[in-house]
Amino acid sequence: MKPITLKILLIEDNPGDARLVQEMLKQRVNPQYRLTHVESLGQGLDLINQEQFDITLLDLNLPDSQGLSTLHRLCQVMPPTAIVVLTGIADDELGIQAIQAGAQDYLVKEEITTSVFTRFLRYASERNQLLTKLQQKEAFNQAILNSLTARVAVLDQDGVIVTVNDAWRQFARENGDVDSPGVNYLNLCEAAAVHDPSLRDCAAGLRSILDGAAASFDFEYTYPTQAGELWFLMKATPLQIKAGGLVMSHIDVTALKQAETQIKQLTEALAARNYNHYLAMSNGLGAVTQGSIDSDMANKVLYELIPDYKELVIRYVRSVRIQKDRPSRQVQAFARSLADLQIQARDVVRIHLGVLTQLTEEVLPSQEKAFSNDARLVLLELLGTLLDIYLKSWQQSIGAMESQP
Repeated sequence: MKPITLKILLIEDNPGDARLVQEMLKQRVNPQYRLTHVESLGQGLDLINQEQFDITLLDLNLPDSQGLSTLHRLCQVMPPTAIVVLTGIADDELGIQAIQAGAQDYLVKEEITTSVFTRFLRYASERNQLLTKLQQKEAFNQAILNSLTARVAVLDQDGVIVTVNDAWRQFARENGDVDSPGVNYLNLCEAAAVHDPSLRDCAAGLRSILDGAAASFDFEYTYPTQAGELWFLMKATPLQIKAGGLVMSHIDVTALKQAETQIKQLTEALAARNYNHYLAMSNGLGAVTQGSIDSDMANKVLYELIPDYKELVIRYVRSVRIQKDRPSRQVQAFARSLADLQIQARDVVRIHLGVLTQLTEEVLPSQEKAFSNDARLVLLELLGTLLDIYLKSWQQSIGAMESQP
């Protein structure tokens, strides 16, 4: 197996100290080292911009930089790498300050031996590798959060925001909301409850998760924006780590709420514009001229429509998912079939619910809600088309009667 070569950058202006480091490294062959030496911070920064090093040995007092500011400048521009501060002063306080400022560790030059030095470098390299892997994992997890369109935030056990995703930050920028980690979200809810008392329920629900009393919590709310009022569904679940906390997502359900409102309005409109009712009222007879089928026959007719509607829903949802043209012609044809049978809006909803029950049993549990939401679009378009057909039929009937002598 080929031995690992550690790339070391030494930033040291004292020739004697630099030579000492070089001599100590020559005596060790496992792991192997490749040392690059520069005498100023500026030279070191130039190299770091061109190449990545496993370990950087840094003297704090250089010709072009002095003290901890040397470390601060290095930490601002260098890629993830182990920084070991070298000092000629046995000052533990300075070493601690260096670590707090970003250094992996510090060494006092007068106390270094070859054995201690090489062992120290090996451990520093291992710590740096572990840190790099941790940073990569954190970046991967953040990338997953950022890929979600819902606004996502992670709270710690006290309700403080730990991290948020890009969707959360963008919404905050556009609406002047809070997006900063370190803010207590529960306190925000309590403060906002002065204007919206329901937010106390939101805070209480989140606390129940943090206290372990609940496995999940859902909360619907409205949010006023310049573009109009938006509806959101907040879903919160415990964070499965020892330290506790929770993750919450805020899903924009405005389109769904609007669809539900339109469906309700269309249903009411269809009920108010029942074809037989208008025909009877307009001819002045006070009775329906066309008889209606009995309940048993009606149920049989509805049952026979389910397979056709099921196929229509599947095609419609698939077109939504792959962003292709929706099968509007098929919707219109099905609506005409319903109109021929004088099917009412409530019966259309019955058919839809029956088909939806069947189809949701055939999809994964995690996909049920999304499938149900997409399927509602079919119902909305179907009811709208059916309403148009009934209205046109009624208008034609009225026109025919008005033309009679």
